[in-house]
Amino acid sequence: MVDRLAMMRKNWSNFAVVFTETANKNKHMTLQCAKQLHSHMQLDRARNDLEIAAGAGLGSLDVSQHLFESKLPRETKRTFTVTDLSPVMVRMAKENFSDVNSRGVCIKFKEANGHDLAEIATGSMGRYVASLCLQLAPDPDAMLREAKRVLTSDGIAGHTIWGSPERSPLRGHAAANKELGLEENTAEHSDFIMRRDLPALHQRFAQTGFNHVGIWPF
Repeated sequence: MVDRLAMMRKNWSNFAVVFTETANKNKHMTLQCAKQLHSHMQLDRARNDLEIAAGAGLGSLDVSQHLFESKLPRETKRTFTVTDLSPVMVRMAKENFSDVNSRGVCIKFKEANGHDLAEIATGSMGRYVASLCLQLAPDPDAMLREAKRVLTSDGIAGHTIWGSPERSPLRGHAAANKELGLEENTAEHSDFIMRRDLPALHQRFAQTGFNHVGIWPF
């Protein structure tokens, strides 16, 4: 696990600029589903928000807009912690927020491993956001357990994963697996495997302790 995470950290750092310029900025592939997710998470009612695998922070900018429109009393202290496994991604995210007026929201940028959020206190986060990350995790169940641990009792976690390859503008192939430190020589890119059995995915969340689990295609 440690070796694989180290490999993924290195490869995502090497791939950070290319990924951001193609998948995020030019084709908006990741932003489309991220914005859809954010719109369902009542982000304007949360005090403390955590984003995992935020990449260069382009989706985080959308999260922040929801936070800036908070329905909480003006004196309420609010935080937004933006994290990624890759230090290069974290630096890029911080740079992308350089001209953002935080409007009273304390915005932090940290390296973090979603499998072990050691620096995040139990029950401290009202919202947990992870876009296109769960299907990449070496141990998705460990990631879900950590999400459940850091959330408040009434907190909301939101995940997006790749759906059907036929409907995806980003079709995976075996060579991409090697580049990103994932499984090699698979007929179908691992990004798409988790969506095969949605009832099983629903059960996976339930077994981790999540209630009111909803799954929908976009």
